[in-house]
Amino acid sequence: MQPNKVWKGIERFKILLELIIALFIVSPVVFVILRQGLAAVVPLWLTVLITAFAVLLGYLLGRRPRTFKVANKLIRRGRPLQSIRFNYSDSPANHGWKISGTSEGAEPIFSQELDGFYGRILKIRPAGSYAMDIDVSPPAQIGRALEIVTKLGNNYAIYALASVQSKDGSKNRNVYFSFRVGNGEPLSLNESEWEIFVSPEQAEGEWSVLRIDLDDALESSVGKMGWKFRKLRGMRLRGKLDLAFIDIY
Repeated sequence: MQPNKVWKGIERFKILLELIIALFIVSPVVFVILRQGLAAVVPLWLTVLITAFAVLLGYLLGRRPRTFKVANKLIRRGRPLQSIRFNYSDSPANHGWKISGTSEGAEPIFSQELDGFYGRILKIRPAGSYAMDIDVSPPAQIGRALEIVTKLGNNYAIYALASVQSKDGSKNRNVYFSFRVGNGEPLSLNESEWEIFVSPEQAEGEWSVLRIDLDDALESSVGKMGWKFRKLRGMRLRGKLDLAFIDIY
């Protein structure tokens, strides 16, 4: 079964559950009204209309846009679908990462150190421009939240690569979301890349924690043009970075 179908099934189950809960909330009220003899005063059509409105309201509240608070709950209460760690002593190229776009073939310098807070971490010191990509595992393709523990250096860039689908399901395309520390509305850099501003949390040892809601990133960018999330495809790194881990939820 494809990951996006699994996620759609979960979403439909949640909608059904929300409707059932709304009915349970409204039914006792209607029962009390009828039991007290107010049915003779209140027209049946008005009672039905109130019930329908309450059910619709419950549905709309349940379908409100996801927020960063929702992403935080996913991260704090769940286990990651995939945890990308750097507990090795050789090149990341030997552990699923692909290095490309290097200036004159000069790859970045990688080193691993033991950190007092996060264990073995990766340091990336570029010799020029480069791109460093990894595909997410199949179970993580339904991921909707990221937690990244990092120290951001010069010309840094952290991307999520997502596959999105047109509203009618007839078209698919890939979009890179570039996460930058700061404030502001999402910015379209080109047809396939958007810059999304995030606010990091400070952690021990001068580390920063980025908690990212991918649904929010999509809805505030390409989602406005009718595109919807299909699956998470991968991560990309650029620039000077220290990384403790990348977790996908």
